Amino acid sequence: MTEEEKGECEGKHVLDPIRYGTSFNPSVDKILYWRDYLKIFQHPAFSLTQQSPFLQIGFRKQITEIALEYSKSTREVMKEIVRGISESLGLEDKYIEKASNLENCLQIMIANLYPSCPQPELAMGLPAHSDHGLLTLLIQNDTVGLQVLHKDKWVNIHPIPNSFLANIGDHIEILSNRKYKSVLHRAVVNDRDVRISIALAHGPAAEAAVSPAPMLLEDGQNPLAYRAMKYKEYIWFLFIKNVIIVFEFIIHPQTSIINNTSTHYTFPLHRRRQRTLSQPLCVAFVSLPMATTAPTGSPLSQPSLTHPPPPRKLTTVKVLSESPGVSSIPSIYTFPKQTYHEPVSDTKEPIPTIDFSLLTSSHPDQRSKTIRELGIACRDWGFFMVTNHGVPERMMEAIIEVCREFFELPEEEKRGIGGKHVLDPIRFGTSFNESVDEILCWRDYVKIFQHPEFHSPNKPPSFSLGLEKDYIDETLNLENGLQLIAANLYPPCPQPELAMGLPPHSDHGLLTLLIQNQVGGLQVQHKGKWVNIDPIPHSFLANIGDHIEILSNGKYKSVLHRAVVNNRDVRISIAVPHGPALDAIVSPASKFVENVGNPPAYGAMKYKEYLELQQGTMLNGKSCLERIRNRV
Repeated sequence: MTEEEKGECEGKHVLDPIRYGTSFNPSVDKILYWRDYLKIFQHPAFSLTQQSPFLQIGFRKQITEIALEYSKSTREVMKEIVRGISESLGLEDKYIEKASNLENCLQIMIANLYPSCPQPELAMGLPAHSDHGLLTLLIQNDTVGLQVLHKDKWVNIHPIPNSFLANIGDHIEILSNRKYKSVLHRAVVNDRDVRISIALAHGPAAEAAVSPAPMLLEDGQNPLAYRAMKYKEYIWFLFIKNVIIVFEFIIHPQTSIINNTSTHYTFPLHRRRQRTLSQPLCVAFVSLPMATTAPTGSPLSQPSLTHPPPPRKLTTVKVLSESPGVSSIPSIYTFPKQTYHEPVSDTKEPIPTIDFSLLTSSHPDQRSKTIRELGIACRDWGFFMVTNHGVPERMMEAIIEVCREFFELPEEEKRGIGGKHVLDPIRFGTSFNESVDEILCWRDYVKIFQHPEFHSPNKPPSFSLGLEKDYIDETLNLENGLQLIAANLYPPCPQPELAMGLPPHSDHGLLTLLIQNQVGGLQVQHKGKWVNIDPIPHSFLANIGDHIEILSNGKYKSVLHRAVVNNRDVRISIAVPHGPALDAIVSPASKFVENVGNPPAYGAMKYKEYLELQQGTMLNGKSCLERIRNRV
């Protein structure tokens, strides 16, 4: 598609159903990310309909059929994984479902494009960040670019064919009261290959107020770590404030990117700082003002700022990477080496693998053993591979191919799909939040809401928490849980050592299931080090979201992960995040907060408000989760 046609898809609000763009939030980003994106809401309202303007410009019936089937299949996978997470925390298995109102949960498909970058050592696809929701499921092409912070070192995540990469989001960390941590991860770029990733992010219902599960605060030794916040407010705050990175300089005037006259892609090393994991974000919790009406096609009302940032027109990184004679990246894509390009760990410790067939086994010993393994994976990593999941290989291959075809459309067509609000059903864009990103990520994406319009099962697993089997399901109303598909494209970057696909962050929601092509690029933070996650064919990578951490009162932590880029291959990942229903108020399970010495670690908040808070700002590790943590 031409840039003009894709521009017609450009949404106006973070909750618009369809959004196409570049970087993360270019209207406020001071340094841009080397990344174009398309975001489409999949659930509660499925946004790819025959009447959708997105389809009228060329995103054909094929993607509608594939996306619908794919979103339903991934919700089945997410349902079992999150139930296991809930049980591993000692909660009943449907606790997270009820607490997050997953019947109305937010599901978004995010397609990311990370083109080759002439100076990958200066740019980023996305900086280190955690995901705002519960769980993200990601697939990608064969290009490596995702990095995860593991044991304080960045680790490359190599794609495994036909597998999902799952990562825990901020709301799993909140729900578990920090027992499970959302993982910091980022996307790096390269100067050779295009990377595409497709993520399905799952979060609570937009109106759900998520807080640590009370049961995780009962023993008196685990104080309440987070305050409650509506998921919608969490997303909106992240999108508007852009909490990816905290910088000390103001936004520059917009100048041309293609002719390399812009400074937006280069990070001034001496004027930038990033909080370390040991430095808490010292900000006061505020209730965000809400607008009186919702954006067209959105299931939500949207908060608004008194002085919203002016829109910023950005070129997608796909176009930038394919510009004739490009040999370096604009300065707004350049990340500081001392904070974003730490060496990746050579650890031989493999990422945990969960055999889905054993998780659903009727044999009690096999299931109990798998539940224990799931709990260990959630506690120690926050990321794990899911094999033998039952999703057909041809479907996993088809969803990557159709997203690749989308990113090949003219820019004008992609921009024409609309979507500006974080809860809009379909969004295409670049970076993370291009209206506020100070450094742009080397990544394009599309996000599509998947559920709850079709009321497909979206009932995250709970057994490994020690809760009743249906605790998460019933507490978070997973029948109306939010499910979306997020397709990510990470093109080759000429300077991958300078750029990021996505910065370290944790996911919102409960559980994310991810597939990708065979290009590595995902890194997970494990034991303070970044670890590469290599793709496993026809497997899902699952990761815990913030709302599992909240429900477990911190027992299970949402995991920090990031996407790195390369200069050779295109990486594509497709994530299916699953969250509670938008109106679900999530807090720690009472089982974890009953004892005097174990107060709730997180405050209660509607999932919709949390989602808006996280998505409305820059990605910056787990800063959104920190905002609702109860200080002792």
